[in-house]
Amino acid sequence: MGLPYSGNDETINGLIKLVRSDTKSDSLITFCGSAAMLPETLSNPKVKALITKATIHRSNETVLKSMSVIFSDSPMESFYLLHQYLFEKTPFYNEFDFPREIGAGCSIHPSSAIEDGVKIGNRVSIGPFCYVRKGTTIGDDCRIDANILIGGDGFEVKMLNGVRRTFPHCGGVRIERNVEIGSGCVIDKSMFDGATVIGE
Repeated sequence: MGLPYSGNDETINGLIKLVRSDTKSDSLITFCGSAAMLPETLSNPKVKALITKATIHRSNETVLKSMSVIFSDSPMESFYLLHQYLFEKTPFYNEFDFPREIGAGCSIHPSSAIEDGVKIGNRVSIGPFCYVRKGTTIGDDCRIDANILIGGDGFEVKMLNGVRRTFPHCGGVRIERNVEIGSGCVIDKSMFDGATVIGE
């Protein structure tokens, strides 16, 4: 990204926007554009790398000495551009690179599409004109009605260089067992890792 940095090399296996968000990754990078938000940002022990302004780093060197710090005049913008780069140019987001798996006793309408990277449990019914995208897990005994999109990108819109842009969602959707979803629904996947969850 052509940005200066300080600190030790860290192996990062996840990105996180809100440090209180749920994530299965144990070594995270995030961003902080305001010194007032730094204590909350550092409250998550999984955060090992930070994109922030050089001025914030200079006035907080003691608390930031144990992590890698990338300097940017626009930390949020650099964070989302890093996410975009990892999505487009690297295998960083490859958790769902596997052939689709469909359990026993399922009924899937022929007009519906199931992408690779999807796991469907047993006795699941999927009606007409549904689209189930990569990263979705559907538990046993679920009923998915007609015209439903599961695993779409959410509305993560950010202003970068004066232009509004949307960014890809790379997480998943987990629908637990015995769920019924009515016709015409859209369920978006999570932004980074983890999942949008509909409980049993």
